[in-house]
Amino acid sequence: MCIDDPGPLLRYHRERASLSRRALSALSGVSETAIYDAEHGKPTVRLDTLLALLKALNLSLHVEGPLVAEYERTLAPSDDAHA
Repeated sequence: MCIDDPGPLLRYHRERASLSRRALSALSGVSETAIYDAEHGKPTVRLDTLLALLKALNLSLHVEGPLVAEYERTLAPSDDAHA
């Protein structure tokens, strides 16, 4: 899925999970104000905030681009290095 503004997707998942902003805040460690800002498309929401919300809502971020496959073959840390 390609989206320009993740806010509506975040809000949809939060509401479908029957979570208030307060409950999502407790799960994610993100303030209620930051959740509101993310859901309403505020352009200054930090990436770490967005990632915490995605994780708490059981969502993931996928990156695509013409050089991603090359990066994965040559530069990305292997899973073996973390074992």
